Amino acid sequence: MGDKVIQTLGVALGSVIRKSDYGIRLGGDEFCLFLIDYSLRKSRDVIVRTQDKLLTLDTDKLVSFSWGAYQLQPGDTLEVAMLKADNLLYQHKCSKYAERK
Repeated sequence: MGDKVIQTLGVALGSVIRKSDYGIRLGGDEFCLFLIDYSLRKSRDVIVRTQDKLLTLDTDKLVSFSWGAYQLQPGDTLEVAMLKADNLLYQHKCSKYAERK
């Protein structure tokens, strides 16, 4: 079942990003998207499109996801950007689970 969830999310992500962007599975259930020349606001549109795509792909409602978006700043290394995005992901995940309580 876990493989089906990962595949479904991968298909959804792959269908909403442009050919110039990169969607990478980091391992397990973690994905990273590199959106070229996107603002933070525009990157949130990708999240909405992914959620919309999942409505059609995931008829069993198995897939949910948390996300963190960070816009690379001058002087940032990829490592710094990934750490900041991961921190934002963690914050989103915590707030999502706090809302359920």
